[in-house]
Amino acid sequence: METDIKKKLTKDGVEKELQLKEDQIEQRLLALQEEVATVGPTIRKALLNHPLVSVGGALLAGLVVGLIFGGKKRRNDGFGAAAGHRALVDHYVDAVVEEARHRVAKGQDVDEAVHAALKDRVPLIVYEVPQADEKRGLLGSVVSLVLGQVAPLGIQMGLDYLAGGGKQDAESDA
Repeated sequence: METDIKKKLTKDGVEKELQLKEDQIEQRLLALQEEVATVGPTIRKALLNHPLVSVGGALLAGLVVGLIFGGKKRRNDGFGAAAGHRALVDHYVDAVVEEARHRVAKGQDVDEAVHAALKDRVPLIVYEVPQADEKRGLLGSVVSLVLGQVAPLGIQMGLDYLAGGGKQDAESDA
């Protein structure tokens, strides 16, 4: 019987502790919800009172987005597809020149020697390596297009706000 009383007391004690912890967690959650609800208007008021902070924040956000999506500038260090293409063209030209020299040494005219050296060869396609501006991917193109369209609108809204002294937003808040 004594063990049943200890278990019951222990069970009751544990239930009371659990209830106490549950109440504490609930109070803490309510306090956090209240704090989060007041942060939005507080930040808005701070930004309205200090417009240069919002401009600085926008510039900082733009810098971060640019660093994230802009990536690193690609250097042409002699590796990659462009370098491989250059090497192919160089070998092709060297082979044609060597064969033309050989034919000229045998007594052929220079024009005829070059024509004969090129006659049975596979044609070589030479392309230009795109400039840095043309290397933009799909995401870069989309971001550039969106920013090109949105930036003038944002500038116009900012100028309208500054010209009105921020009175329009203050009237709509009241």
